[in-house]
Amino acid sequence: MRESQLRYSTLAKISPVGIYRCDCSANLLYVNQRWCDITGYSLERVINQGWRETIYSQDKSRVEAQVKHTLEQKTPLECEFRFQRPDDTVVWVLAQSVPEFNADGVLIGHVGTITDITNQKQSEKALRESEQRFRSTFEQAAVGICHADTNGKFVRVNQKLCDILGYSRSELLKRSFQEITYADDLQSDLNQVRNLLAGKIQNFSMEKRYICKNGRVIWTEITVSVIRQANSEGDYFLGVIKDISQRKQAQTQLLLRAQKQEELNILLTQTANQLRKRNSELDQFAYVASHDLKAPLRAIANLSQWLEDDLSEALEPENQRHLELLRQRVYRMEALIDGLLQYSRIGRVKNAQEKVDVNLLLAQIIDELAPEGFNIEIKGNMPTLTTKSILLRRVFTNLIDNAITHHNSPCGNIEISVKDKGECYEFCVSDDGEGISPQYHDKIFVIFQTLQARDKKENMGVGLSIVKKILETEGAKITVDSDIDKGASFRFTWHK
Repeated sequence: MRESQLRYSTLAKISPVGIYRCDCSANLLYVNQRWCDITGYSLERVINQGWRETIYSQDKSRVEAQVKHTLEQKTPLECEFRFQRPDDTVVWVLAQSVPEFNADGVLIGHVGTITDITNQKQSEKALRESEQRFRSTFEQAAVGICHADTNGKFVRVNQKLCDILGYSRSELLKRSFQEITYADDLQSDLNQVRNLLAGKIQNFSMEKRYICKNGRVIWTEITVSVIRQANSEGDYFLGVIKDISQRKQAQTQLLLRAQKQEELNILLTQTANQLRKRNSELDQFAYVASHDLKAPLRAIANLSQWLEDDLSEALEPENQRHLELLRQRVYRMEALIDGLLQYSRIGRVKNAQEKVDVNLLLAQIIDELAPEGFNIEIKGNMPTLTTKSILLRRVFTNLIDNAITHHNSPCGNIEISVKDKGECYEFCVSDDGEGISPQYHDKIFVIFQTLQARDKKENMGVGLSIVKKILETEGAKITVDSDIDKGASFRFTWHK
C-alpha cells in the first residue's frame, strides 16, 4: 500500500494536468501542484473547502447543474468552464472526473483532472472572429466574390455577384463559370486557368463578358487566384468580379468620338488648306485690284492738275474749286483702297514678334505724323516687350491720327499713358477734342461709319475698325470713354 501511494504521489507531482479528489459534498480532499498552478489557489487554501467559489460567476450555475446530474446518475463528468483566480484573471479548463466507490460500492466522491485550455479557447475565439470578418467582408464587398472548385463550379458566392449576374445564390451554386461566360471569351479564360493550376502564374486579371440570367451580356473585370489547402479539402479558385459595363460603354463612345474627331480633323485640314489657297488668291487679288484701281485714279488726279495748270488764267474760281474737289475725291478713294487692303489682311498675314521699346515706337510714330499745333505728352514709363511690332504700331498710329484728324480745332493736346494690369498692359490715348456722344460709341468701330459728312471732313471710316479688328485678333479689347465737349479716351489692352 505504501509503495502504491508513493507511485501515485510521484505520478501526481509530474503530471501535466491538475489532479483532484473530492467528497460527495464537493469538498476538495486532494489537489496536486499542477492543479494549484492552473487555478492560482494554494493547497492550504482549498483543502477541505468547496470548489464552487473558485468558478467564474457566469459559469457557476451551468457547472453545478452538470455536477448534480453526475452525482445523481453516478456517471463520469466532462465539462468546460472558467476558474476565477485570486488575482481576478480567468483561466479556461476542461474538467474530467469519474465517481469513486468504497469496498461496499457506496459513492464516496470523485477523482478527476483539469486541463488548461485557455490558449485553445483564445485560438477558437480568434478563429471565430476571423471567420466573422471574412463573412462580413465577403458579403458586404462592393464587388462580386466567388469560390469555385478546380472544375469551375461555384461553391460560394456573395450577394453582389448575384446582383451583377441576376441569378439567385442557389441558381449560381448549380452552375460553373464556363456556363455563363460569353463564348468568345471562354478560351482565353480557360488558358489562364490552366496556367494557374500548373503553377506558371500566381494570379491573373482580365476583362471578359458574362451572360446574365436575362440574356444580357455585360463586361466585367476579373481577378483570379488559386487557394491551395494543406488539408484534404482540395484547392479552389478565389475570384473577384467587377462590373465595368458602364466604363466599356464610355470607352466605346470615346472611341466613336475619337473616330469622328479624326474625320473632323481631316475635314478641317482640308478646309484649312482650301482657306490658305483662297487667302493666297485673295491677297493676290487685293494687290492686283489695288494696283489696277490706283493707276486710273492717279491718272485722273494728274489730268485734273494739268488742266488746272494749263488753264489757270482762263478758269473761273468756281471751276478751280471743282478740280480741287475732284482731286480730293481721288485721294479719298486711294485712302479707301489702302484701308480696305489693310483691313482684309488683318489676321491672315503672319507677323513676326520682336523686342519693342514702346517709348521709342511712339516717338517714331509722332515724328512720322508730324502733328503741327498739337502737343503730345507721353506719361509714365512705357514698357519694353516682345510682341508683333507692326500691329502695335498700326494701333497707336490710327488712334493718334484719329485724335488729330477729328479734333475740333487746328491745335490741341493728346496724352498717352499706360497701366500694368498683370497679364497685360492697358494703354490709353486721350484728347481734348469735341468728344463723342455715348450713343455713337459702338458705331465708330464699324467700318465705313463716320460721325461727320465726308464733304465736311475727309474720313474713310476705316481707321478705328482696323484698330478693333487687330485687337480682337490678338485677344485684346478696346473701349472708349467720351461725351460731348469732354474729349475722348481710347483704352486698349495688349498682352505682355
